[in-house]
Amino acid sequence: MDGVAYNKFYFTGHHKKEQLSHEKLEKLVKSLELSIEQPWANDDKWIDFIIQVLLLIKNINKYIIYLQEVNQKMNTIHNSNVSTHNPGCDLMVYTIEAFDSIHSKYEELSDFLFEKDSYEFFDLDEYTSHNVIQKYNYIKNLQLNVPVTIYRYYQGNYLRTINYIWKVPLRNDH
Repeated sequence: MDGVAYNKFYFTGHHKKEQLSHEKLEKLVKSLELSIEQPWANDDKWIDFIIQVLLLIKNINKYIIYLQEVNQKMNTIHNSNVSTHNPGCDLMVYTIEAFDSIHSKYEELSDFLFEKDSYEFFDLDEYTSHNVIQKYNYIKNLQLNVPVTIYRYYQGNYLRTINYIWKVPLRNDH
């Protein structure tokens, strides 16, 4: 969270962190509704507050409906025998030829691959940043002393892109 969180207690406190379900939200909305029905809420000084609470209740109810719809879609996807992703669209396999000189940030990976047998694959994420943009740029600008093939599969949503790499033999025309 880049060092600043609006709710530091939630992230730093030692307590069970619960997932927020639509059932829990419905109970909280009922509690809010009961609170603003109390006799104290009839006093004129509470009108602005009551209006804001009613707006909050309206928005929470919209969010509850959204959560139910997403939950139904996810259940349908999880129970389906059909893949939600098309490997033809979400998969990239390409070869990068060897470079004569490479940037220093690629030397460790290049040396590692040089020692490997051709077609021996491994997860490229071991050599990339956890930052998605830095990882993308690292792979996009990849320079190695050996020719390689890269297999990239975008899994979708919160799942990471799978990145495998393997050394391929030098081509005869080089």
